[in-house]
Amino acid sequence: SLEFQSAMQIALECLFGWDPGRQKGKRGIFGKMEAYCRADEEQGRSTLHAHWLVWIQNFGHLRRLMFAEDEKTQKIARASYIAYINKVMSAAQCEF
Repeated sequence: SLEFQSAMQIALECLFGWDPGRQKGKRGIFGKMEAYCRADEEQGRSTLHAHWLVWIQNFGHLRRLMFAEDEKTQKIARASYIAYINKVMSAAQCEF
């Protein structure tokens, strides 16, 4: 359990960019984090895993623009959303 908590703290600070001392985010792998919530669970074989809910700066605004009444605004927001997803996520097989 201590190793799991240490790994979660490393993920929080190094990957997500959260400063626990200041309780503020800086730039992480998804952008600037504004807040987070984490729930830890135990699986059937007593292994721990975490579920994260992360608020990223300006992401809510972009999501609202995707459902705007103006079709041009929707298209621009959709393109921005796709660019963001392509920037932070990838699925590629590594070659060793």
